[in-house]
Amino acid sequence: MDFNYVTQGKAIPLGVILITLFYLLGGSSSGMGPYFIITCILVAFIKNNTLGDSVVAATLTSIFGIIIVSVISLGSIYLMYGETYLIYILSSYYIYIVFYLIGGIIGGIIGHYLDREIKKSNTNPYL
Repeated sequence: MDFNYVTQGKAIPLGVILITLFYLLGGSSSGMGPYFIITCILVAFIKNNTLGDSVVAATLTSIFGIIIVSVISLGSIYLMYGETYLIYILSSYYIYIVFYLIGGIIGGIIGHYLDREIKKSNTNPYL
């Protein structure tokens, strides 16, 4: 796995922007899990040199997406409801962070194997 290959290019920033847009357009009432998985599949589809590259790129996208979505979400909760409700939300917010991170890793694995199957079906001479 080449970490420089994974971090160069626009795949990870594109994924973070997509996660942020999905969050802002979808609203905080909807679950972000499917958006993380879909975006990480896309990032892994772009960075598909090896399975390690795909998983690391999807995980980095997921981590940066979690940070940005958390800051926006917790900031709006603090402004609307105050500090007491923010502390209440933070007590259960860590489990969502773990779920989104696992979703990003799973999306990276799915994206790698999806690209591999597409390339394999395109090289089939009988199609």
